[in-house]
Amino acid sequence: MNKGKNTELLEQFNVGLAELKDSGRYQEIVDEFLASDDQAVDRSTFWGLVVIAMPALLTGLKNTLIVTAVAFVIAMVLGLVFGFLKISRNRFLRAISTAFVSVFCGTPILVWAFFFYFGLPQLIGTPVNIWVAGVLTLALNGAAYIAEIVRGGVQSVDPGQMEAARSLGLGHGKSMQKVVLPQAFKIMTPSLINQLVIMLKDSPLLLAIGFAELLYQAQQIYASNFRVTEVLLIVAVIYFVAITLLTQLANFADRKINK
Repeated sequence: MNKGKNTELLEQFNVGLAELKDSGRYQEIVDEFLASDDQAVDRSTFWGLVVIAMPALLTGLKNTLIVTAVAFVIAMVLGLVFGFLKISRNRFLRAISTAFVSVFCGTPILVWAFFFYFGLPQLIGTPVNIWVAGVLTLALNGAAYIAEIVRGGVQSVDPGQMEAARSLGLGHGKSMQKVVLPQAFKIMTPSLINQLVIMLKDSPLLLAIGFAELLYQAQQIYASNFRVTEVLLIVAVIYFVAITLLTQLANFADRKINK
């Protein structure tokens, strides 16, 4: 309230505050929400900032990993479908796949984030959950690139492999399933791992629609304490560790599957 105004309200507030202090409830509130952090760490130091900020940043990291994992699974399914359509003998099916790849590879991912979260609700007449918008954005963009990876992987297998399989009496479908695709997936695996990492690094774009991923949480932190450089340094380290571990895990799975 303005100084010298609402004196009656100010008096009531002071009475209520005095009662809180006399009953001990005021100190309980301070101890519960403020005192423990202040006594445990010095907020002015870099380490104190790490301790204070880490719970929110880990929540953002969790959301980042979940949305990336779900989107990658969907992107793999769609990418395989459109990748096989692109090498189909049917001209119409190839045209559908080409159009899909051209649209999502040829437009910025941020445009689709805004479309799914702000534009799509106007078309369907109902709000779109921010998780759904985030997954759709990453999944459809990733699927377009995975489709090209699948196409390139299959076409890079020596045509003689298909001819040899057909000469042994296998049909086209069985030849693809038993001979061509196993070799193609070995070729595709490094590119698929790279695409997974790219999707993880693209996920910060979702902060533009308010998705609470890692960088969004960092923005909320440095908006309150103005320690931009230190907070972003912490975020960069978290991203580096997460991407390195994810890449190592994917490479380990690749060695186990394709040995």
